[in-house]
Amino acid sequence: MTHSTTRLFGAAAVAVLLLSGPPTPAQQKPPAGATITVTVSGVHDRDGILRVNLYKSADGFPADTSKAFQKANIVLKSLPPNAPLDPLRVSFTNLSPGTYAVCSIHDSNGNNKLDTNFLGIPREDWAVSNDARPRFRSPHFDEAQFTLAAGQTKAIAFRVRH
Repeated sequence: MTHSTTRLFGAAAVAVLLLSGPPTPAQQKPPAGATITVTVSGVHDRDGILRVNLYKSADGFPADTSKAFQKANIVLKSLPPNAPLDPLRVSFTNLSPGTYAVCSIHDSNGNNKLDTNFLGIPREDWAVSNDARPRFRSPHFDEAQFTLAAGQTKAIAFRVRH
């Protein structure tokens, strides 16, 4: 290849780059997924598992953990002995925009459910987003729901209690 041919190819490459313009929206990197960080306070002992469940619909909310969209579990006995229990944090990352609700259960006996008495009143500590705590029934999804925008980082904080 001669010197003039190399110069011609170089000039053509520069022209293509200049004429192609900035990347189109389809070529640009999509925004990072959204994040929900949940801070749970009120855990009073190292028995069992702290279960933090993320739901995208009312289906299964709040007690059916098998229907949670995403789950985070902290085995409390596995924490270092000097690690504080209050507060504990978990994050759900790379989420799509939408409506969500969070439920947390201190599953003290590790049976993967919220234990209740014969009247249906919880015997284990629990909480849901928006701190929804209706009297005499479980909270509904619409009472605990919140909206998450694209790329947003949302902080949820609540205290588990009977």
